[in-house]
Amino acid sequence: MLRNGIFRSPVKWAEVRIQGKESVRGLLMKADPSKEADMVVYYCHGGGFSMGSPYFYLEPHLVLLSLLQRHYQNPAVFSLDYDLVPDRKWPVQLDQVTAGYQFALSVASGDSARVCVAGDSAGGTLVLSLLLALAKKVGVNGIKPGYATLLSPWVTLVSPSNKDTKSDFLNFDTLHLYAGEYAGTTDNLYNPLISPGCCKDLQWWASAAPLNGFYFSFGSEEVLSSEAKTLIQLLRKASVPVRVREEPGGVHAWVIANLFLCNTFEERIFGMQEVVKAIVSNIPPSAKLKN
Repeated sequence: MLRNGIFRSPVKWAEVRIQGKESVRGLLMKADPSKEADMVVYYCHGGGFSMGSPYFYLEPHLVLLSLLQRHYQNPAVFSLDYDLVPDRKWPVQLDQVTAGYQFALSVASGDSARVCVAGDSAGGTLVLSLLLALAKKVGVNGIKPGYATLLSPWVTLVSPSNKDTKSDFLNFDTLHLYAGEYAGTTDNLYNPLISPGCCKDLQWWASAAPLNGFYFSFGSEEVLSSEAKTLIQLLRKASVPVRVREEPGGVHAWVIANLFLCNTFEERIFGMQEVVKAIVSNIPPSAKLKN
């Protein structure tokens, strides 16, 4: 924000800590903290399970919240600060993501249809794992989120389809090293709750899908695009609504990268604007908001 001459946050944000089976930490940003939120984006950051935090993503989150305010009366963003490898391994992160989702539901006053789960890269992995896990719980129809937006998701942790490209900054060997640290064991790498692309069960995906489906965004030049396309095809076979943007010449997490690297304001926010368009189309703004 400093590079744009912003020295104070234009939106109030608060650190959240909830004790439970796994302590939940994160940042909650709400347009008006004194009022009920009329929609919530629950975000899981990327970073190969080994780096990153909601604080690193603070500027993207504020851009997202600002764009959402053009459509909703009081949107909120809750960004999870999950534990990283090598200090903690699966299933700790999935437990934390699940607990964080429960908190996001509380911010939405229990209305899961007003929640959009979102994540980039490894955060996208965690979102997909969360959805698959929720599908195995009793009464899933009452806790399904309204929508999911996945930005360059790491769909299958270890796959021959994850191939290096001339343009992308990710590389095959490093990805698979991080994957092994997260999974803990070789056998775990093929567990769908760890590596969601390993799930080929159409019924499971149909049960796991959010109420209004998915939005996928990825670059045409990125290492992970092939596995994302495979999952999109699978979801469509399961009759799940899927909206896709493949950015020509784009690299991994181009929506996030553009916010930091592009020269003009319009170029920086373009990818995030497309995300918000998809959210608004699938979680329609409510007519009234309680004080």
